[in-house]
Amino acid sequence: IHKGKITIEVIRDTSIKRKEMFEINKPLPIKSFIVKDNGIGFNRNTFAAFQDAYTDYKLKKGGKGVGRFTVLKAFEKMYIESYFQEDGHHYKRIFEFDADNEVQEICLEQSDANLTETIVTLQSYLPEYKKNTTIEIFEIAERIVEHCLIYYLTNSMPEVVLYEYRDDNPVYLDDIYKEFLFHNEIESIKIDTHKFKMYFLKKENRQKNHYLYLCAHNRIVETYNIKKYIPNFYKPIKENDKNFFLSIYVTGQYFNDNLNELRNSFNCPRKISDKKSLLINQLSLEEILTAIKFKLEKKYKSFLDEIDYEKLEIVKEFILDEEGIEYRHLLNTEDELKKISPENLTDDKLDLELHKINYELEKKHKQKVKKILVKGIDN
Repeated sequence: IHKGKITIEVIRDTSIKRKEMFEINKPLPIKSFIVKDNGIGFNRNTFAAFQDAYTDYKLKKGGKGVGRFTVLKAFEKMYIESYFQEDGHHYKRIFEFDADNEVQEICLEQSDANLTETIVTLQSYLPEYKKNTTIEIFEIAERIVEHCLIYYLTNSMPEVVLYEYRDDNPVYLDDIYKEFLFHNEIESIKIDTHKFKMYFLKKENRQKNHYLYLCAHNRIVETYNIKKYIPNFYKPIKENDKNFFLSIYVTGQYFNDNLNELRNSFNCPRKISDKKSLLINQLSLEEILTAIKFKLEKKYKSFLDEIDYEKLEIVKEFILDEEGIEYRHLLNTEDELKKISPENLTDDKLDLELHKINYELEKKHKQKVKKILVKGIDN
């Protein structure tokens, strides 16, 4: 099996003197990148696809042709030198791509080089982005791994090596990925007739919330903070004396089939109510998120129950204190008290939350009494 390999060379701007930089100990800013891969190269079909933003070739891979324009937001130009095989011969193609002239082919000729390889030079970082590149190569590697996590999880990531110009210490991203996580799990979930995979990653000290990522074609499409749907997921989970936050990646053919053209959302109903208004019987995002919520509540029941217990202790202490005396009757409504967000447990916020619960319970009681009276009058 052909193993893909990508090497990324970081070129610093050595024209800048360190004394001109505010922080002397920081690395020099990055001027350009040289990216080399051993893919099939820019043959007739792939070169035509590069020139056309929307092609069937890209659509089959889940691409929409916008990536090359995204690169030009940060760099002045792309210089591409590609070696490929076609019709039994080896060729070399060189072309440039910039915002003003788009694709400019410089040469296409037969080559004596018996290889398939493409070298892409991203030239001249634009100032508004370049100023943020005074970072170490290991941080760059970690950011690449974070961005490409779904590729690693689905075993579709090629080997990637990152190094600096004239540096004999390359960074292998596979090693960064192994250090990045101390545990991960894969589970399946069926929603209606559709099957999805859920990748559970436990991250130490790398984020401050639990996140859910809905993915299509190995790309993150939509991101959700889990505590928005399950408020008790507000702090790290502790396991084997380690604290970690979850990053959950969800994939499935349903997401691939319903990815929109901009790759930032899905072409399916967002709410159950939308299905009626659109007159379609298609799985909605609300149903997907509800099913995921139920699975998480079941999988992490002990963690969530522990937080419920901690919340109730704080709430009861407030109610039994002089400040919460008017809410004493709510002590018998634990299920309602559990609904209070852990982030609303300060005295001021707790008073407001208890007032809301009391109001809703009184409203329900009045409605119940009204129904009984109406029923009695009818009889």
